[in-house]
Amino acid sequence: MKFGKLREAIRIKYGTLQDFAEASGIKYCSLVRKLSNNSEFTRSQMAICCELLDIPVQQIWEYFFYC
Repeated sequence: MKFGKLREAIRIKYGTLQDFAEASGIKYCSLVRKLSNNSEFTRSQMAICCELLDIPVQQIWEYFFYC
């Protein structure tokens, strides 16, 4: 599943995509499109996500680029 590890991190820390979208400043519908692989995360959005989810920079590939 694409973005499975990212979705799990969001669920653990924020509970819902809606709550994470609000915290990250990414519109909910845009976040859903990105997690459905219909749109891409920008570098700045990836940085915000990593900061909010405590994802080390060394692990960014595991969350955003691996299936």
